[in-house]
Amino acid sequence: MTAISDYAAKVNASYAQLATSLTDIKTEISSLNDKINQLQNSPGPISAADQATLDAAQVQVNTLVQSAQALDTIQPPTPPAS
Repeated sequence: MTAISDYAAKVNASYAQLATSLTDIKTEISSLNDKINQLQNSPGPISAADQATLDAAQVQVNTLVQSAQALDTIQPPTPPAS
């Protein structure tokens, strides 16, 4: 392989890593929205099941924040020297 094709392969790997991370974040947001809707549709005072859902949502929010922050650590490869 040439330096350019090696670099292109590294760039594509970086893009794939970003795509996977963004897909995971999208999935987490969708799941969190489902939990919020479930809580909003729960009648009456907060039940034990509602509290469990609320606690799970908080954990999920923390995970989502960490996932979003981790996007910043994905760095593109350094181009080859000319």
